[in-house]
Parts: sequence; structure tokens; C-alpha cells
Amino acid sequence: MKTDRYMAGGHVRLVINMNVVFRTDASTQIGTGHVMRCLTLADELRTHGAGITFICREHSGNLCSYVEEKGFSVCRLSSAAPGSNSVLSWNSHAQWLGVSLEQDAEETASILKQLNHEINWLVVDHYALERNWEKRLRPLVQKIMVIDDLADRPHDCDVLLDQNLHEKMGDRYIDLVPETCRTFLGPRYALLRPEFFCARQRLRKRDGTIQRILVFFGGSDVTNETSKALRAIQKLQQPDIAVDVVIGPTNPHQSEVRRLSRTMKNVTCHFNVNNMAELMAKADLAIGAGGATSWERCCLGLPSLFLSIAENQTLGARTLGEHGIGLYLGGTRVSSQDIMTGLTTLINSPELCRHFSRAGMKIVDGVGLKRIVNKIICPVVHIREAVIDDSKEIYAWRNSPVVRRFFFDSSPISFDDHDKWFREAVDNHNRVLFIGEINKRKIGVVRYDINKGQATVSIFLDPGKIGQSYGAILLHASDCMLRRLRPEVLRLKAKILQQNEASRKIFETTGYAVDHCVYVRSF
Repeated sequence: MKTDRYMAGGHVRLVINMNVVFRTDASTQIGTGHVMRCLTLADELRTHGAGITFICREHSGNLCSYVEEKGFSVCRLSSAAPGSNSVLSWNSHAQWLGVSLEQDAEETASILKQLNHEINWLVVDHYALERNWEKRLRPLVQKIMVIDDLADRPHDCDVLLDQNLHEKMGDRYIDLVPETCRTFLGPRYALLRPEFFCARQRLRKRDGTIQRILVFFGGSDVTNETSKALRAIQKLQQPDIAVDVVIGPTNPHQSEVRRLSRTMKNVTCHFNVNNMAELMAKADLAIGAGGATSWERCCLGLPSLFLSIAENQTLGARTLGEHGIGLYLGGTRVSSQDIMTGLTTLINSPELCRHFSRAGMKIVDGVGLKRIVNKIICPVVHIREAVIDDSKEIYAWRNSPVVRRFFFDSSPISFDDHDKWFREAVDNHNRVLFIGEINKRKIGVVRYDINKGQATVSIFLDPGKIGQSYGAILLHASDCMLRRLRPEVLRLKAKILQQNEASRKIFETTGYAVDHCVYVRSF
């Protein structure tokens, strides 16, 4: 894992050149939400220097080519033979995998091995995959992140993200994930593209009047809710209301939608757009699905009338309606007459529209993507100089057998001896002790003994952080801070025991070179 960084005050943002693999459903059978939210996360990780690979199965109508068009590598798994999924029943969504859990795990594992590089994160977003599959892949990756919103099956993961709104969110994954798993639950963590946060910053004040309607039912819209919504608008007989219709890239009813649009006044069709935030900001009301697009509408305070167009959307859509975040009409059995009735209600109720707008913006602020990336993938490392109060905790680290075995003098020391040395070190101008913290938790200490323009470096971690890639992050961040505070230091060196493979890897990763058994780095 290579690192680069920039600095602001006492904080160092590490841009981590890590490798992330996404195993996601790329079919249009259950909508395109899985791929879209994974693409959003992948785009953000790529801006931080991460290498991204997608693994998707080539189901009929898959989005593999769409992912490739976004600039990502896709490793394709063969589609299942007709009838081969007739006995797939380990969970209610098993049929969507197309093959047995064991076969998918073996094929995915084979691809991971062929990638021939360290995989820092495996991100799993697929309703058919669960704990047994994840256990099979765990030895091949450092960490596993699961994106879910059903809470209907167990997982073996380090992080779980459920961005949806549910009652008693904190209880949904009890007994479904390991006790050590970090859960990020609710719309606070909605994965929205940065354009939505930017649009929110310059958003006009919404007064509840409806002069422009946006119609969008996702990337595929298999049941053609788009045409149903257009017929409802047509029944209003209000040609002064402008309408924007967004047609997704895999919508099988494109021709019908275009024909219907041409029979109506003031209707504009948009195909496979990349300016959804702009269209939502311009609109006064949206008609759409109750899936991931709900959070985009909430972020921009766009009142909405929505339907659940897939079984997995029903509970979330109903909850949104119950929380007063939009007008929920029901599933795909809703008629164009029902939609027209809902439209009439909202057009005649500007206060209700204003309420929907305020409620939506309150639960989604557009920063969820940054929260996930910052807290999990690319942490902000806070580097500060050590103070006397750090002595006791650093003593516990220093005396840990796990840490001591890599010191040239591996014998334990007394606290009194350590504390005396530590107090002198804090006051010594020629010795710099940095403490590294992530999310206000200490991860380790770096020491620099300065002699003119050169400094000798040593590093050790909180024993509980060893083996989790924190070493290279801490060392690189500390070197960066030393360069800022002590610009006279132009050369760093570190002597490491030959058997300390972990430390040698940390220094090599951070840009140090071997010079006669000593690791050196020049600024």
C-alpha cells in the first residue's frame, strides 16, 4: 500500500493507493441501485488514489459495459445456464445470483488470486451473498465491507453500511454481524455523488409552488412507471407546468416514453444524464421510485411523490412516507389516476410541499460519502507533539512483548525509568516525539533524534493496531509534519532488525531506501 499526502494545520490527509474490489449485482432485474451506489463509492475512492476492480456476473441485460464506460476494470463471471438456478434457495434472493453460493465464491476467489496484488477492501453489495460466502473470501482480503438494506441474513464483515431509514435502526443487525463489525446506519451515510452537495450549497429557496416536475424511475424501469406518470400529468391539463423526463440507460420502454412525450406540451426528455443534481435543483416536485434516488431528492429538498417499484423498496418507501418525507402511493399497481390525484393534492398544498422539503434536507446533508471514505477507507491522521500526559499509555505500548521483540534492547523497563526518559524527551529540542491519532484514538508514536540536518527515526504502534496498515500511514504523516516543523532536517534514517519484516515493509512503503542495512530518506 503506497501513500501520498497533503497537510493542513496539525492534520494530514492520507491519499492511500489501496486496492478495492467491488463484488456487486450488475443485473437490471432488481434495478440498478447496487451498481450505482458502488460506482459512487468507487469514484470517490479513485480520487484518493485507490485502484478499483469490479466483479460482476453477466446476467441478461447486465451493466458491465456501463461500469467499464465509467473507466473501471470489470472482471466478468459467466452467466448461469438456463434452469441452473432452480435449486438456489439459501435465502429469498438466492435466485438472483444465478449459481450456487459455493460456485460464486470459488469463481470470485479465483479472480482475486489472479489480480496478483494485495486487496485492502472487498466491498460486497449483493442481496444473495451472505456470511458463508464472505468467510470463504476473507483469507484473500484484508477487510470486508458489506452494503445492505434488508437485514435479513448474517454477514462476516468488518464494516456494514445501510443508508436507508428504518425504525429502530440500531437493532436491525444485532446477531447478524460480528461484535467487532462497525455499522454505519441511516441516511446520514447515504452515498451521494459530490455534485449533490455542491448543488445543495447554492440551492434556491423552495416556496412550495409547482412549476416544474421531474420524472425519473431509475436506470431500467421495467414496469414502465415513467409512461404511467406522464399520463397522470397529461390528465392534469396544466401545460404551463414544465416536465423533465429522465430515461435510464437500460430502460426497455424508451420508444414509448419518447412517443408519449411528443404528444405533450412543455415536456423535455433526457437520456442517461450526468447532471441529475442540476435537474433536481431546478424542479419543484419529483415523481419517482422509492430507492436510492430518494436520498438525492432529500438532499436537495425536492418534494416527491413516489412508488416502490421493487419488493426490496417497499419497506423503505413506506417508512419515508410515514416520516413525512414525501407522498408514498404504493407499489406498481398504482394507476395513472392515483398519481394524478396525488399530484393535484401537492399542487394545491404548497405548505405540505415545504414540509416535505424541510424534512428531506434534515435527514440527508449530502456528506455521507465523505463520512464513509474518511472514517473507514482514507482516514484523517492527526499528528501532534507528545505531552507528559502521554507517558503512561506509551509505556504500556513500549513494554508490550509484541512491541519489545523488535527493539535492539528487548528487555522490559520500569515505569520510573521510562517516565524519566519521556519527560526529558518532551523537553529536548533535538528530539521530537509525535503521537498519531485517527478519530481521536491514538495509534502510535514516532521518534526523531535530530543531529544537525539529519534525524534518526523509530516508530512503534499501539499493539492493538499492529497488522492493520497503520504503520505506513503514521510514518508518512509524521515525516510530513516533521518537514513542516523542522525544515532544517533534510535526511532521515532508520536502523531496523533484520527479522523485523513488518517494519522494513513500513519504511519501504513510505519511500525510504536501503543504504548499507540502514533505511534512509531525503527531502
